Amino acid sequence: ISLGLVGSEMCIETDWNHGAEELYGWSSDEARGQVFNVLLKTEYAIPVEQMTDALLQFDRWTGELIHTRRNGQRITVLARKTLDRDINGNPVAVLENITDITARKQGEEAVRAAGERFRFMAESMPQKIFTASASGDMEFFNQQWIEFTGLTFDQIRDWGWTQFIHVDDLEDNIRRWKHLSLIHISEPTRPRL
Repeated sequence: ISLGLVGSEMCIETDWNHGAEELYGWSSDEARGQVFNVLLKTEYAIPVEQMTDALLQFDRWTGELIHTRRNGQRITVLARKTLDRDINGNPVAVLENITDITARKQGEEAVRAAGERFRFMAESMPQKIFTASASGDMEFFNQQWIEFTGLTFDQIRDWGWTQFIHVDDLEDNIRRWKHLSLIHISEPTRPRL
């Protein structure tokens, strides 16, 4: 999308391409001459003055914005703005490359929410729960582990958790853990403590 500068406003001048028509729902003829941020009801994560200052200082700015399509649907976009200057160095236009990242942001939110649900469940259960990477490094342990061991995460991380496995089960558990990590299979274990 190519935006011309009219005073301090960015207006759609020459290039409202087919991709912009599909993304936003307005034809090139309908969009031309409109104030870009008014048409799309742009919502900024930072003050617009901060974005403008960065654009003027570095001739480019990249960040996430919320835009509203013609049908009223709000979308999250990754905007890459590049400032074009005339031969005297005065700003004359902004070339804006926009990528719809709505699905990615929804996926990130779903992962975050699932993590919160897991932590809530793990902290609510009376059992001692921990997770570790395939290499055996501790990633998470719940409050019950802290209360049971009296140790901090730093003291249990890496392979420190093995000090709590029953001595008769330790060698078999470590061997099994390493074998499962080699063949990339995740399997819950319930060792004696």
